[in-house]
Amino acid sequence: MRLRNFGLRYGKRPVLQSVNVELPEGKVNHLLGRNGAGKSSLAKALAGLIPYEGDVIGEKPPITVIGSYSQVPDDLSVSDVVEIVRRRAGAELFTPLMDGLGITELPETSKLGRLSDGQRQKMKLLFFLSGSPRTIVLDEVTNALDRTTAHEICRFLDKYLSNPGITSINITHEISDLDWIHGNYFLLEGGSIVPVTSKREIVDRYMGVAQP
Repeated sequence: MRLRNFGLRYGKRPVLQSVNVELPEGKVNHLLGRNGAGKSSLAKALAGLIPYEGDVIGEKPPITVIGSYSQVPDDLSVSDVVEIVRRRAGAELFTPLMDGLGITELPETSKLGRLSDGQRQKMKLLFFLSGSPRTIVLDEVTNALDRTTAHEICRFLDKYLSNPGITSINITHEISDLDWIHGNYFLLEGGSIVPVTSKREIVDRYMGVAQP
């Protein structure tokens, strides 16, 4: 996926300006940025939810975006969603999703609105990944989760996103995500997106450590 002269603005205030960057297809691409840097705005633009300037080249809609604004109705039960997923995913994908996310451990009759934050996030991933998307944007999927659940989700995603043909962008401000999901590194700062060659470099730049 290539962003060419890509920009976002709220009214007259620019969020991203004239971004030119290539995010390798068939790979996991980590996009690390601070709160307020425009990460969720970028995700919403790629999903077609808000307008943008410039071009997105190489990936055609639909792009599946999983963020706080991607909702599965709270009045559905766990078993309701599982049955929908069973029909959508087919046998080959259904079992790996269920096992990888630990869905069989959740109470079947519970409504999604009564689950914990981590359990709801697992159900959301189950629902949106069951459509076998080839381009996936993950917007802060471990945000506000306890460490154990966040690590469980990251381990699942590291395996799932390594499947051939899946292009993904993992948008996060959590440095710990980089330890659990292997991929390429990009830093969102100063209204632009900068490729970074290593995990050490992106962490140092994010933390404001001077480069030698």
